[in-house]
Amino acid sequence: EERKMGRHIFLDGLAAKEGVMKSRGFKNEKQSGPAAPEPVIDPKIQAEMEELQRKHDEMRGPSLMDVHREKVRSQKEEKAKAKGGGYGWSRDKDLDAGRRVDKNNLNNLMAGKKA
Repeated sequence: EERKMGRHIFLDGLAAKEGVMKSRGFKNEKQSGPAAPEPVIDPKIQAEMEELQRKHDEMRGPSLMDVHREKVRSQKEEKAKAKGGGYGWSRDKDLDAGRRVDKNNLNNLMAGKKA
């Protein structure tokens, strides 16, 4: 195919440079070979390590974050009980409560406008 003057074909320009387009995807993947195999631990030693970890967790007690979460949760429950239960807001009841007009008042109002 013959090219006309002043015309540029984008893909030909890319192929002329190196012929390979690099991906710009930023991935958090290792580029090296296969992953190292997990070390094999004797079941007796594994059971002993798990027992030590369990004892350590029991001796340490709950974390400060767990204590704080429990405290906040109990405070919220106490507030809810003091209020008398749930939120107590109903869309139908509360939005329409101020908009209702007595029929007699409406007739008096409309009659007053006509007169």
